[in-house]
Amino acid sequence: RTGALRLTMDGSGALEVAVPTHEDVWDVRVWDDMVPAHDAGDEAARWCRDALGLECRLVRLAAQARRPLQQRFAGSLSAHGRETTLSDGAPLLVLGDQSVALLNDKLATHGVEPMSMMRFRPNIFVSTVAAHDEDHWGDVRIGTVTIAIGAPCKRCVVTTVDLRTAEKGIEPLRTLATYRQDGNAVMFGMNASHALTEVTTAVLRTGDEVIVRTRR
Repeated sequence: RTGALRLTMDGSGALEVAVPTHEDVWDVRVWDDMVPAHDAGDEAARWCRDALGLECRLVRLAAQARRPLQQRFAGSLSAHGRETTLSDGAPLLVLGDQSVALLNDKLATHGVEPMSMMRFRPNIFVSTVAAHDEDHWGDVRIGTVTIAIGAPCKRCVVTTVDLRTAEKGIEPLRTLATYRQDGNAVMFGMNASHALTEVTTAVLRTGDEVIVRTRR
């Protein structure tokens, strides 16, 4: 296992990107944080530029980078000594299938095709009884892993980009703003963090039972 990243997109071919081994680092901004990162090279940058239609670089978080986890993303867990990487703010994003189903019902009234949960990039996608039930969860047990639900996720314009074509539209933010707006932000999905244990690797599997231990 080399740790190489494989980039693929219809019409763009594929590219294997090796883990950068050079010592040069760039300062990369992730929202309000500046962190050091290694550039993956010109070939990777060209592939991403051609695929996305914009000037960009592909980077990997440097080993010496330190990006503290903010308490609002840690839920009931202490954020002290915890870090996150190049994610928006939290290491995990939890989203329920009924939340996506409700959104698709509303999109249909505007003649918009259903959207996959992939548009919202959750790394934990769960079956729920009701739409946005995950908003009210506190501590959750998934398989053998304890997850603490933190703050709602503010959604940006990336959700309006079609993952198949890279074309940008106005949905789903236009529809979400009609029923999921909080101030100037649109909320969809919940930021979360996992409890640390003596075991260094936490494993989640498709089909794991989800047990909601506390609600708020």
